[in-house]
Amino acid sequence: MATYNVTVKLFADDVKLYAEISTDVDVADLTHALSCIAEWADMWQLQISVTKCCAIHLNPKYVYSPVKQLAFNGTHLPTHQSVRDLGIMVNESLTPSSHIAKITATAHQRLNLIFRTFVSRDVTMLLRAYTTYVRPLLEYNTAVWSPSLKQDITSVEKVLRKFTKRLPGYRNCSYLERRRNLNLMTLELRRLHATRLFFFKYCQAGVSDSFAFNTSTTRGHPINCM
Repeated sequence: MATYNVTVKLFADDVKLYAEISTDVDVADLTHALSCIAEWADMWQLQISVTKCCAIHLNPKYVYSPVKQLAFNGTHLPTHQSVRDLGIMVNESLTPSSHIAKITATAHQRLNLIFRTFVSRDVTMLLRAYTTYVRPLLEYNTAVWSPSLKQDITSVEKVLRKFTKRLPGYRNCSYLERRRNLNLMTLELRRLHATRLFFFKYCQAGVSDSFAFNTSTTRGHPINCM
């Protein structure tokens, strides 16, 4: 039986194919895998929305040129710089910047909508609207996309800064005072708590073997994980 250097991932009604392309053989393997998916769908009388299919090149500086010729059922697959996968924007460099730009833009739109549509300026009610309609957008699956660049961290935190500053009686207060009076943590700290909780549940599920203590000498403490 022939072996192909293609990985297939299925989740619900989504199918993703991964392959490392460096030769013509790798391109042929990926093309054959696409053909197998099409044949399997025809056999089970399943309709695949080809218009929703696309290709993304990770590390595009070293893309093998024939990859651009991929097609599915005779339809050329467009190449995108970023794709939406289970609610997360994934770009070709695997950085969260494009996802952060998307969710922060939507968050600011929702904030403006809250202040335009709510007649009342009761702080408690506005705070509840923020925690219901805006904050979940900024905290969905943060263990995956939590930013490390200062500009991305600042971009996300700016949503909370803007909201608290627009509340009645808080315009002339500092950001620290506004959070203290409203009993709010920074979004960065909330992401840290969510990530730690995620890894705790991950280890509790019996997959703690994925982590090991670093026994080599480092400039930090001796229990760094690798």
